Amino acid sequence: MPTITETIYAPELEGGTWIQGGPVHLKELRGKAAMLIDFWDYTCVNCIRTLPYVEGWYRRYHKDGLVIVGVHAPEFSFACEGSHVKEAAERFGLEYPIVSDNEYAIWRAYSNKYWPAKYLVDSKGRIRYYHFGEGSYAESEVQIQKALSELNPALPAFPPPMEPVRDSDQRARCAIALRPNSTSATRAAISATPTLSCATGRMTIAIRAVIWRAPRISMADGASSRNARAPMPRTPHFVFATPRAR
Repeated sequence: MPTITETIYAPELEGGTWIQGGPVHLKELRGKAAMLIDFWDYTCVNCIRTLPYVEGWYRRYHKDGLVIVGVHAPEFSFACEGSHVKEAAERFGLEYPIVSDNEYAIWRAYSNKYWPAKYLVDSKGRIRYYHFGEGSYAESEVQIQKALSELNPALPAFPPPMEPVRDSDQRARCAIALRPNSTSATRAAISATPTLSCATGRMTIAIRAVIWRAPRISMADGASSRNARAPMPRTPHFVFATPRAR
């Protein structure tokens, strides 16, 4: 995923219940830290496959000023139970703060639509990079290093990015499952390079290529879309370029 050149300030992490660490306030981190926000669900296999990297980045860079917050947005009703999330965090060895976003308040604030989704916020509170789905781990880590170097130019040289946990993790492809609106009977599986820009004060995602599938898509190397049982967030403005065949 590309870096973001427009100025888009990250919303505060408000409306959830902190179940591990926290609360974390973005305004209190200005000039002190960079933050990685990870939208996940402990029932989502795509999320689970990314967690070794997220926890690895926390252990590598927390001392250098990286704050990671896991925003747990449940896909199913049983995943709303805080004790289940705590048990999952312990099972996966997650040590960073986690907020339970059962009402999707934070999800909506970020106009998010996917599991997993990661947003990198710099020390000035701006979203500088994002990634939906699995993959691009080395690229994401390099962006983390860049944000930390901007925070503190005196930091020593960073180590190379983490080695892949699985052979398949070396693929940089990002395939995502999208539910454009709550009434649509189709989903779009997108293999693309989205970009974020400012449009009337909210995030806009430009999709470069679209491949239509029906009726529901979940790809092993991609991201899961919102389940129909959960309330739909406000829909970002999507601009579709000319589809390409595959």
